[in-house]
Amino acid sequence: MEHSDVGLISLQRIDERLSRVHTLCVCPEYQSAGIGARVMKSVMAEASNSGAVVELSVLKANPRAQEFYSRLGFQRIDVSEYHIHMSWSSRLPAVRSPNHR
Repeated sequence: MEHSDVGLISLQRIDERLSRVHTLCVCPEYQSAGIGARVMKSVMAEASNSGAVVELSVLKANPRAQEFYSRLGFQRIDVSEYHIHMSWSSRLPAVRSPNHR
């Protein structure tokens, strides 16, 4: 089986309590195949094992990414001019929006 790159993730471990996802990109032809979710669940599992929080930011203009991270259990923690800042921790229960199905 031939392997090829289908995306990338840029992840920074700030300290033992915090990891920050700077970038998660999956090539368009591979999107909606669960690849991004598998990558993020791996990041989240590692954070859960060490008790760390995972933070990230998404562009306000990207509702698809906002919904993706919400489905994974990320919660909005702040909003800036262009970004929505989100956080996930295994220690906190996921809060679903009323419109989430």
